[in-house]
Amino acid sequence: MSSTTDLQQEENALKTWPRRLLHVPTMTSYEWQPGNVYGPATAPQYNAITYTWGRWRLDDHEQPKVPPICIHGVPWKIPRVDPSHFTAAHLEMIIQRVTQGISNLAQFHSETLETVDFIWIDIACIDQRANIPTSTAEIGRQAMIFDRAKHVFAWLGSTSNKTLSPVIIELDELCDEISGLRQAQDDFTSPSSQEILQQAYNCFQKLFQDRWFSSLWTLQEAFLRCDAVIMSQEGIIVTEPHTASTPMPLSKVRLHADLYTLISFCERVLQDALWDSALPTAYKDIMDLLINSGLAALASANSLSVYTATSHRTCVKDEDRIYGIQQIFGARVGTSSLSSRPGLSYTRAELEIQLGDHLLQHYPVLSQLHLFTEKAPLGLAWLVSPKSAVPPYLMGVTNTASAQDQSDIYQETPHCKLSTEKVGTITWGKFKGVYCNFASFMQKCTEFTTHELIEHRFRKTDFVTIHLDVTSELASCPEYRGNGFVTVPNGRRQEQLASWLLNEFSEDDLHVFLIGARASTLYTGSIAMIGLLVLQCRTSGIIYYHRIGLCWWDSGLATVGGTYLPHGRFINGKGSPWTKKKCLFG
Repeated sequence: MSSTTDLQQEENALKTWPRRLLHVPTMTSYEWQPGNVYGPATAPQYNAITYTWGRWRLDDHEQPKVPPICIHGVPWKIPRVDPSHFTAAHLEMIIQRVTQGISNLAQFHSETLETVDFIWIDIACIDQRANIPTSTAEIGRQAMIFDRAKHVFAWLGSTSNKTLSPVIIELDELCDEISGLRQAQDDFTSPSSQEILQQAYNCFQKLFQDRWFSSLWTLQEAFLRCDAVIMSQEGIIVTEPHTASTPMPLSKVRLHADLYTLISFCERVLQDALWDSALPTAYKDIMDLLINSGLAALASANSLSVYTATSHRTCVKDEDRIYGIQQIFGARVGTSSLSSRPGLSYTRAELEIQLGDHLLQHYPVLSQLHLFTEKAPLGLAWLVSPKSAVPPYLMGVTNTASAQDQSDIYQETPHCKLSTEKVGTITWGKFKGVYCNFASFMQKCTEFTTHELIEHRFRKTDFVTIHLDVTSELASCPEYRGNGFVTVPNGRRQEQLASWLLNEFSEDDLHVFLIGARASTLYTGSIAMIGLLVLQCRTSGIIYYHRIGLCWWDSGLATVGGTYLPHGRFINGKGSPWTKKKCLFG
């Protein structure tokens, strides 16, 4: 089966079921059959494993005496793995453990994870031969495969339980202490506070040394299933911290630690720290660890933040930087797309364009919720990069510590249509929506905030927040950074930034494209309206709009009692001076 039509028909029949499942009692990989039959079972429950091994895969000539794990029923050679990472016997033991559930971990507690006979694991369930259409297609179905799994296990294969369990228990205590100090508005300069920060840093560093936290593929799997149960190198399921110290009612007991446990650590440390520029170096060092590990992105539940975290992760093939993260957006690009012709291959740059186009069309607001930390090539200042930064407020930090379905915490309402259009060799962004010049925009916003009902809520420029891209047009701006991203604080500095933009660029050149709204569960009634700051430019006879940053404002106060305040309709993206526009941008 290789044609697009055949694959589509097959997937129509599969629906959300995997193409294969591994029957662990017999170590046999069974192919899906009509009626959702896998060998001896119909519609079986299965667990899945998220782990890392690709970097340690052995070529045929390497260590020829090292055997692969024995899997029956597959037409491909099971990959062999360098035994310094794990042995075939070790992996089989882990596979067996993943089916066994949890029981007898504590007196009077019944098991919390059921036993199963089937699991999904890539080496036994995805064809490992090159250029197999069903293999690449299955890579494009990871979200549904992991979503259907009864339980997912995150195997931290290089960290022993002797190290892992104490680290998690200690982090639970330390992060509570850090959270308490922040609530008490401690400045973290005392010797005791510094000691707490150093201990927390050491624990996070020890945890993140595990190879699982360096794999790009596991980052996607973690986002898809933040309830993944944590297993040590030996296959021991780690106990949640509170079960070791603070008893809980039986109705609330969760005996196992999972990724939500780690996310809760992150939340307690970050809280509002992302907005605090006065933190001591020791605190910022912890934040860097959390951001670089991807844990902060998982805590944000913002898929774009997870994508930008991929720059800190490792993969074997360059193109896997897109294949290995596409499913957090529900995308299927390159060879994983059912429309891809057999035999074609794609570069990472081509895959980035395809993924970016998917974002523009399906999530236009999300697609632009980032800042360029380095200059974008001509025409591509619409395309999110793994090196982009997501502004802290728009990223958010959510309370996801309890087991619940993982989802983007923001709901977007587009006010435009975005797509791509290729002109010559450049793939441009295409905007269709409303815009107005920046001068008129700022004037309307200022007049809105002076209304007697809401003027007490704002200082002069606390209503609109401006974030700058790295781009040569802003090089002389006092707030400009030649690389990276730094938030410009509200108040006087935002006022000076807006004034500089108004003085530097004419009202015929600098405009605001209205992208849409993002409703946040973080703050009741908060609706962030998102606009792009763009400059009208010309190249090779083409008029286009070059993105130089973004701005956002809270439209939750546009109405009182269901009635618009003066200029409230404008704040919500309606009426004059918003004007319809269709153009290229990038």
